[in-house]
This record gives sequence, structure tokens and C-alpha cells, in this order.
Amino acid sequence: MKILANLPDSFRASAVELFLDSLGEKIIPAMGKRGRAEALLAKALNGQACFLAVEGSRLLGMIGLNTSQSLFVQAGLTDFVRNAGFFRSLWTLPILGAMEHASAADELYIEMIAVSPEARGKGVGRALMQEAEQRCRKLGKNRLTLQVVDTNPRAKKLYEEMGFRTIKTYSVQPWGRIVGWTFRKVDFMEKRL
Repeated sequence: MKILANLPDSFRASAVELFLDSLGEKIIPAMGKRGRAEALLAKALNGQACFLAVEGSRLLGMIGLNTSQSLFVQAGLTDFVRNAGFFRSLWTLPILGAMEHASAADELYIEMIAVSPEARGKGVGRALMQEAEQRCRKLGKNRLTLQVVDTNPRAKKLYEEMGFRTIKTYSVQPWGRIVGWTFRKVDFMEKRL
């Protein structure tokens, strides 16, 4: 396994697929269709704000990172409306916006982490988390943060094993039902470095 410090164009399509296969329960219902979410992400992923775990030409996993100056998913209102439509955007964007986390100056926020099904349980997620921790230190930040939904206990267990603790839990209901989310709660977790 090799870790890449960016997203080369040769991996962009597989990165979008992995993103949606792993985290589609959040974005696909908001966009209305998988194809719309694919179109948005294909243009919006910031290749400089992530790490990839690869083996040859296979993408094993990736982690997207946000700081107060840089976002992994760089999509604005116009991008969302262009892909999801005006009326869908009217009611989903406020709900999505409520889940967004604005990174503080001392924080590196993990926007997403995904591991392909065939690579799970092989240390890929842990290796990506360690890269994020190193980046956090290199940037002079003293905390690493993330959110995890209640339908992903395996990920939460990994984060706890790596020293993260839940500092806040919030419910996405009843608004999440409007979007079509299957998860009900989100834990905001932090690791101080």
C-alpha cells in the first residue's frame, strides 16, 4: 500500500465512486439522484486537501481534510443548484448547511474518510488517520476533529481506539427525514494532539 498526498486525475473517478459508496447516505438523498451527486463531486473535490491509499491502480481508501483556509469539497450554492435543481436546493441546502462544520484556526477537520469494501480490516483507515494526524501537526494545529453518524459504529470504534472522544452529539431529526437520511444522530469527535 502506498499513500499519495493528493488526488491525481487518474484516480478522480474512482475517488468519487468511493466517496458515494461510503458516504452516499448523506449526499445522494439531498441531491435526489446518484448521478447528480457524481457530477457535483467530480468537479468539487480539492485534490490538494486529501490523502489516498492505493495499491497499483486500485484506490483502497481516501481521507478528505478541511482547515479554516481550505476545503476538501469546494462546492458553492451555484454548483449545488446547477446539479440538484433550484427547488430541491431551496429545501435541502439549509439542512445540509446545518451539518457543515466550520474549522477553527487550531483544527484540522476530517470531512470524510472512506475505505473500499475489499480493503476493510487491513489497516487502510488507520493509515489514513495517521497521515491526517501528521498533517495536523505539520500545520501547527492542536486538534483533529470529525463527525460520525450513528449508522456507522465500526468507524466510531476505530476513532475511539485512535484516541478520539465524543464532545457533542446532536440529532438530525426531524429535518433529516425530509432529506431522506437513514441516520438519526451525529457524534462530533475530537482528538487533542
